[in-house]
Amino acid sequence: KLLKHWLDNTDESEEMLLVMEDDCDISTANHWGFTWKEFVRHLPYHFDVIQLTIINPGELHFKIHLRFMNDFSTACYLIRRHHAEKLVKHHCIGDKYKIDQAVKPRAVADDLIYNSGLTFAIPLFSYNIELGSSIHADHVNTYHRSSHDGVWLFWKEAASKIEKWDQFFEYDPFMGPLPPGVLEKRWIRKHTQKSSEPTKTNSK
Repeated sequence: KLLKHWLDNTDESEEMLLVMEDDCDISTANHWGFTWKEFVRHLPYHFDVIQLTIINPGELHFKIHLRFMNDFSTACYLIRRHHAEKLVKHHCIGDKYKIDQAVKPRAVADDLIYNSGLTFAIPLFSYNIELGSSIHADHVNTYHRSSHDGVWLFWKEAASKIEKWDQFFEYDPFMGPLPPGVLEKRWIRKHTQKSSEPTKTNSK
């Protein structure tokens, strides 16, 4: 509804929209070593969406990256006009909405908005965890809090020691849909299981 309102009430000169939910915490910006304009200048030229808050139950990745499939949260994102038009075309029929039409892996806001285009992610902002969650209240003290604390740990303690931020705004196009640490754990688990399997021998 918000995207449709934006498209209907602005002209094409307004190319991007910054969407923030009411629990988005922008006070992390006090610890940035760069400005918003500098960040925007470094964005990949071909992005559709930039996810700016992240809840990841596996691991947080602080350099800009092609969004991992377990990078959750739509508390804040930057979306281009052409992608908003695409979403409205796919999901709006007059004043009604068609949401669940085989959206993979689930027809939730994250996957619906991010997976239908080229989405990059970087946790520039955080979220106010004290407001809880009206969707997954039981996730707050598990997935949400660990990510929230990890984001703040980076901005309060690590950010002040970084002299050159350019490295954080360059993405690796070869990174897959899961964080490197998750892939490494899967590889170790897979090969550990193989090595523990009994070997088969041919008896004559």
